[in-house]
This record gives sequence, structure tokens and C-alpha cells, in this order.
Amino acid sequence: LITTSRNIIVCAESRRDMEEWINALKMAANKEYYEQGQTSHTEMMSGQHNWYACSHARPTYCNVCREALSGVTSHGLSCE
Repeated sequence: LITTSRNIIVCAESRRDMEEWINALKMAANKEYYEQGQTSHTEMMSGQHNWYACSHARPTYCNVCREALSGVTSHGLSCE
């Protein structure tokens, strides 16, 4: 849950789960790749995949008036 003051509240069933969430968030903030059980970043990039950077047209809405914001996209990877 992200609050209006941009705080993140994370709930988990156990301390271990909570620590995994915190570590994943820290790695994401440092722009490091994280996936539980993944041994290396190159495993995801290997195989028949041809990855490229793109913008996904996911609608984004204003938190105040709930109107759709034009031109706001989500950046990520896609496979050809």
C-alpha cells in the first residue's frame, strides 16, 4: 500500500517474508534485478528471447480528480 505521503506499508505473514520484501525493494531502488530463486540475471536474458526497452501504454490516473493522465506510460522490457 502506497499512502498519499508516499510511504510504503508492507505486511507479511512472517519476519522472513517481510525481510524478503524489504530486500527486493532496496534492490529495486538501486536498479538491481531481483527474483526469488533466480541465480543470475543472465538466465533471464538467455534462450530464444530478444528483449528490448519499451513503453507500455498502461493508463495512469490522477490521485486527486481520478482523470486519466495523457502521455504517462510505464517503461519496461518486452520480447519480440
